[in-house]
Amino acid sequence: MKENYIYIQPEQYEKANLLPIQNILHHGKMGEKKKIAALGASVSKGECVKEGYNYLHQIEQKWQMVFPGSETPEFINASQSGTFSANAMFLVDQLIEKKPDLVFLDFSVNDPGQYYLQESFEGLVHQLLEKGIYVCVLLFCNQNGHCTRGAMTRIAHYYHIPLLDIGSVVMKNIEEKRFAWEDYASDYVHPRIEGHEFIADNILFFFQEAWKEKEDMAYIMPQEPCFDGSLWQFEKLENLPYDETQNFEIKKYCSLLMIDFFQTPEKNDFKVEIWVDGEKRECLELYSEFSWNNRVVRMLLAEKTADWHQIRIQPVGQNEQIMESLKRMDIKLGIGCVWEDRLSSC
Repeated sequence: MKENYIYIQPEQYEKANLLPIQNILHHGKMGEKKKIAALGASVSKGECVKEGYNYLHQIEQKWQMVFPGSETPEFINASQSGTFSANAMFLVDQLIEKKPDLVFLDFSVNDPGQYYLQESFEGLVHQLLEKGIYVCVLLFCNQNGHCTRGAMTRIAHYYHIPLLDIGSVVMKNIEEKRFAWEDYASDYVHPRIEGHEFIADNILFFFQEAWKEKEDMAYIMPQEPCFDGSLWQFEKLENLPYDETQNFEIKKYCSLLMIDFFQTPEKNDFKVEIWVDGEKRECLELYSEFSWNNRVVRMLLAEKTADWHQIRIQPVGQNEQIMESLKRMDIKLGIGCVWEDRLSSC
């Protein structure tokens, strides 16, 4: 840590229950190897820095200096560049299988604040906490200091989990001319190696401060959602069984409907239409010139009350490679139901 830099202050996480963090540190001091993960987008993935230099790796490298004699945790990076929290809803079960003790959630730069992303971020928090995995929300920012603070801050405070607004700390250092944006990041948002070190130092400082705090209350997860709870219970439909006409059709009771699919920069003309209640909602293309062989998520339905909806997926046109293209596109459906409606009908 640099003496002239400003770091995260305890008032940022004063609403959080720190006992789960203290338990992780305590078990580490007793020689037990814990697991700490990151689930986020390109900042947590470590875009624009060489492998081994993102903040998770730097925390691992500095752990013994900060907590000498403690067992260094296993660090798991489940982040994917260019994703929203809605993408992570389709991936989080894979991370849960690895049984991390703590997950850093980072979608503050990518999530633009739409209703379904607000619901998906809360859905992630709830799913992890429900499995006994503690959560810490990370807020980063772009060069103008902007990110999705409102909903994520409200969710963190509601669930009494730590929120580390590292973006605001970065901008505070810049305002006081302790360092410049160019010292932190290599472009409009992605930290350089020094920026990842600054993030790692802030997180380690948080761990040190959390260890000092007196926390006697066991963590209790709220029994009702912060917002609508549409994705508190998330149903994922994958490996869809297409019929002999290469269509897929299903009727579901839901208030929120998302679709997740693969895109490629390799040119092709394969398209798929998504119909909901007899209305065409989306035309998905397997090809995108801006793709880097990544998965994309789209919102098809977002309503305040749940109802029965007929969903149909059908390829556009006819060719001999439809089934092969459908397999490559690997369409998945994400289905959610407003919490109050789920209690009575779902």
